[in-house]
Amino acid sequence: MYRPDAEQGPPGPGRCRHTTVTTLVAAPMATRMRIPVNDLRRSWVVDCPEVRGAVARVIESGWYVHGPEHAAFEIELARFLGVRLVAGVASGTDALVLSMLAAGCGFGSEVVTAANAGGYASGAASQIGARVVYCDVDPETLLVTRQTLERAIGPSTNAVVVTHLLSSHAGLRLSA
Repeated sequence: MYRPDAEQGPPGPGRCRHTTVTTLVAAPMATRMRIPVNDLRRSWVVDCPEVRGAVARVIESGWYVHGPEHAAFEIELARFLGVRLVAGVASGTDALVLSMLAAGCGFGSEVVTAANAGGYASGAASQIGARVVYCDVDPETLLVTRQTLERAIGPSTNAVVVTHLLSSHAGLRLSA
């Protein structure tokens, strides 16, 4: 049974939401275990001084969107990746929308994605008016395979969004 942990209170500065998981065992007793859900404090502890400095620079500049910090990030990331240009966006869904548009998708296009993990790809496709086709996954790995993709790809397919799931890489090499 999953339920919000009432004594934790609502999330706020310095707090995260925890969920209490009750597991029933063979005996009529239950054990409770706290599982942090989306606990950003783990990385915050490591990156705190650097993040605070970047936030202060953004606030002091008055450029909350597309300012000098954003531009510096794009330049640094392009250098790191060895590419000419990088576009920083607000979310992974925005990145998928731009990728689909760059691949020539638009209204009426067909986008194939994993049936078990295609939520963000589906949202991005719907933003540009594309139709989503869900691809089966391998029952062992829960990832799409070349065989499941071949069954889902049709003559109207304009793009395929493959999800690497649960730290597992789908390991596909596809060509147009």
